Amino acid sequence: MRSLLLFLLLVFSTQLLTVTADIYLQSTNELVYKFNDDTDVVGDTLKLIHNYTKPNGEIIAQDIAYFIDDKLVKGVTKLYPMEQTGEIEFLGEEIRLSFDDQGKKKSKTIDAVPTTIAGPMLNNFIIENWEILFKGDIVKYYLPAPEYLALGRFYLKKIETSKHQTANSVVYKMKPTNIFLKLFIKASYFVYDIDLRRIKAIHGTTILPIFRDGKWHKTSEVDIYFND
Repeated sequence: MRSLLLFLLLVFSTQLLTVTADIYLQSTNELVYKFNDDTDVVGDTLKLIHNYTKPNGEIIAQDIAYFIDDKLVKGVTKLYPMEQTGEIEFLGEEIRLSFDDQGKKKSKTIDAVPTTIAGPMLNNFIIENWEILFKGDIVKYYLPAPEYLALGRFYLKKIETSKHQTANSVVYKMKPTNIFLKLFIKASYFVYDIDLRRIKAIHGTTILPIFRDGKWHKTSEVDIYFND
């Protein structure tokens, strides 16, 4: 099955703290992946690295955000089993999108669009817009979809009643608005501790590949639980 390489792996914190999570096929006890984050500094560039592994530690995917002077300058997503890499580069008034599928490369430069973020920034984006979201207003933004050399439009909104809600938590619904993305990406639900404003769980779509029936497929629905 063709993988949708959208910069929407699993998204949470830009804080320089160790974060881990367990990833299950939705509504099952099957642990398919684990998550951990890391950071690296090379010269004036800070790298925030999100690692996704099998339970045995084998690396499956990485989502990397590059910062210079606290400004996001590039995002790279690698899906190792699919041999696919997607990139976004922020070039002032322009954005360059590129995609490498097993050595077949393509790229495109488009006009920059306000409120364009990379996957690893989404949790921080939610925290920055917490007051707006918590009172019930909609927040719109863009995420890169390098496979299509395009930007995906999304919105976030607080859900008053949700099956995912737990004690002292709030649930924010994330959904694409592009017609082509709606064919692949369903709504996702982000569960936060109200007092700590800390991500507790994500329920929804991920593009982490999964091995089934002798070949790699795109994972559709998962439950992600973040460790305290």
